[in-house]
Amino acid sequence: KTEIREGSVVLGADVSAFGRNLTVASGALADCSAAGLEIESLTLEDGAAIKVDLGKPIVIADNGSLELGGEITVYVDGMTGGNFTLFETDEALSADDLAKIKIVNNENDYYYSLVIDGNAVKLDVLYHPAADVSWKAENSGEWNTADNWEGGAPYPNDTAIFGNSAAVKDVVVSSVERV
Repeated sequence: KTEIREGSVVLGADVSAFGRNLTVASGALADCSAAGLEIESLTLEDGAAIKVDLGKPIVIADNGSLELGGEITVYVDGMTGGNFTLFETDEALSADDLAKIKIVNNENDYYYSLVIDGNAVKLDVLYHPAADVSWKAENSGEWNTADNWEGGAPYPNDTAIFGNSAAVKDVVVSSVERV
């Protein structure tokens, strides 16, 4: 068993020297971005961090376990649009598991959502460069309704433009996901 209690450790393709069970403590970082990782168990304590490269998942094999002890941070390298497996395990995962994961990347114009696909945690990534979008609805409407905008509903990096046509109308923001 290997425990990373503080600082960071870069893990390569052959981690057998470290054992097949890995625990990352609060404030510590396991950098698996070079080659992904295949181990028997992974425990990420509350406040732990792990770094991955898209296309190089962390596989928990041999009926091992993935334990998320609280909020964890996943740093993502190699951001590009698509659907990518972050963690793959033999055990069932839940929406509660997803709620514990915070994704961080240093690249602009990418938007993502975490989903459970069978026994995997996947990251759906959309590339959306900044754009100007104009309100075109003739009446009041919902912010997130694409048909109310020229160019679709705005993303956080877009500039939302309201001309005179929206001066006396209500724009309803029912979700802050894309405001």
